[in-house]
Amino acid sequence: MTQEINILYYMRLFNRNKIALILLVGVTAVFCIVVGATKPRMYASTTTVLIPFSMPGSSSSGQFGSVLSAVGIYSGRSMQDAIVAIVKSRRMAQDVANNFQFEKRYSVNKDNAIKRAQKALFIYMIESGLAIEATTEDAQLSANVANFCTKNLDSINYELKLSTEIPFVKVLDRAIPAQEPSSRNILKNTTVGIMVSGLVGILVILFIDYISRLKENYHQEVK
Repeated sequence: MTQEINILYYMRLFNRNKIALILLVGVTAVFCIVVGATKPRMYASTTTVLIPFSMPGSSSSGQFGSVLSAVGIYSGRSMQDAIVAIVKSRRMAQDVANNFQFEKRYSVNKDNAIKRAQKALFIYMIESGLAIEATTEDAQLSANVANFCTKNLDSINYELKLSTEIPFVKVLDRAIPAQEPSSRNILKNTTVGIMVSGLVGILVILFIDYISRLKENYHQEVK
């Protein structure tokens, strides 16, 4: 009986606040759709590289480890770990920002230009190799950035003397400009926004009701 009363109570509670809840969800949905529709179209280009499983000709694995450890990006002794660390490094992002004039292109200062470059780069593992992906609002720029990263790996390898291998990595597929922009995921983001806003609305309603009942109980005890 108590359970039935509780269910009816909460059904009435949500019914009383349904307009506010619907408005909250509706506004969130519209906001997500507008933001998604007005976001610039982004183009992703990927270059894939093949790498050996060791570091042949490395002058000193200890020296290599200390260099990468010093900048907080060293995660292992394999060639694959080294390349991932370099592509994710601030040094790579700075070289990309300088080579493609991100400061001038986006009218930002040097630090923000580097952050944009870091955000544009993504690297992930494939079988026997790695894929370097660049995402910008320009299809040709994305392809150029991805291909530049593979060339810049040779420059960084030469400076740090990680390996005598030239080129440092073997390019399997060069990045080409994407024909279609990446999905804006409007439906997915809107669905998530609706679910989150609905949950937040329900929690707020329950919290306000809880506080109200505490006040009522307090006044009853005082009387």
